Amino acid sequence: MDIKSLSDSPIQDTRKQNQTGSVSSTSSQSQSESSVSGGDDKVTLTGSASKLQELEARLASLPIVDAQLVSSVQRSLATGSFHFEPQTAADNLVEQEKNFALISEQK
Repeated sequence: MDIKSLSDSPIQDTRKQNQTGSVSSTSSQSQSESSVSGGDDKVTLTGSASKLQELEARLASLPIVDAQLVSSVQRSLATGSFHFEPQTAADNLVEQEKNFALISEQK
């Protein structure tokens, strides 16, 4: 593969071409990150990536809401026994916003 740069001198492809015609890089990567063999691509995940996939699968299987809590609140609202403390709710919101600010500062 030849690519012409701004100076009109060709840039040579430094990658090796294997027997199937696929191009593979001459730089080596750790086996724990990924490996390429022949024309078939193969990826091996690190322990961290495997653990992350496992956690994602577990999170996906959890319900989005606590149905029992929702039912309890609905009953309380329907019977008029739901108790709400505006100051406590406001304090919790402020605390949550502080935590979000700390998280965004760390990024």
